[in-house]
Amino acid sequence: MNKLPAITLSFWIMKICATTLGETAGDLLSMIKNIGYAINNL
Repeated sequence: MNKLPAITLSFWIMKICATTLGETAGDLLSMIKNIGYAINNL
């Protein structure tokens, strides 16, 4: 029973990191390719 909170905590840490990195990579790709909602007009 003692391992359950550690596994749950590590799961959420990994999930938050993966989601953040995925969002950042998607934003970077859309800005490089000039697609999506934010179009860079510079």
